[in-house]
Amino acid sequence: MLELIQAGEDGLHSARAAVDGSTEPIAVERFLAPITPRRILGTAINYKTHALENPDWVDPGDPMVSWWKGPHAVVGPDDPIVLPSNAVIDRGNWFDTTYEVELLMVIAKDAKFVRSEDADDYIFGYTLINDVTAAGLMLKHAQMMLGKNVDTFAPIGPVIVTKDEFDFENAHISCDVNGVTVQDEPVANMLHRPERLIEWVSSIITIDAGDCISTGTPRGTALWHPDHPWLKPGDVVTVREPSIGQLTNPVSAPQQTL
Repeated sequence: MLELIQAGEDGLHSARAAVDGSTEPIAVERFLAPITPRRILGTAINYKTHALENPDWVDPGDPMVSWWKGPHAVVGPDDPIVLPSNAVIDRGNWFDTTYEVELLMVIAKDAKFVRSEDADDYIFGYTLINDVTAAGLMLKHAQMMLGKNVDTFAPIGPVIVTKDEFDFENAHISCDVNGVTVQDEPVANMLHRPERLIEWVSSIITIDAGDCISTGTPRGTALWHPDHPWLKPGDVVTVREPSIGQLTNPVSAPQQTL
């Protein structure tokens, strides 16, 4: 996927030509994550509904890009979300793990000092991420990096929709746990749109082609809703957006041995 992204419009033209010239359907046994980014940069609070859940929230004015995930966290459709193990250190309650549906932006080319009005040129497309989070580790122990980076805690997919085919203004993300809808909101409600996120991040660090920026989750995570339980073995989580599709992952018990 990185080679396709780096090839730009020529790469997309070749890919479309290959699809148009195909006469036989492609048999697929298993879908993998459509991209395994070198890094996923994450936006902490980017929906007003999510901000209002947190009684201590103060609007900083600029985007809150305050976490990241690495490649080891990435899994694809139907892969299990494996809860953290207590085999070595018992922290209890599976580390208080929650789901978080987010729109994931895929970066098309290296970006540094990009203005928001030019940022669309740096967007390759969009997919979904379930930003699974060990909230207990992230908050109780003040270790956001570890709480976000547990292996399998970044399900991505099912496909990447290129920006020219993605209707941002009418896009809508949602999350179901065991068939019950727990998150549901239009992405147009973001406090900071994707172009602003690129402007903000690239004003500080270089964003590489193939990097991804997770654009924040709406209200409804288990962290702020006592009626939305923490994830446990046997749960099934589905995140969806109509044009991207749905990404479903079962939740499994931790591996108890090293």
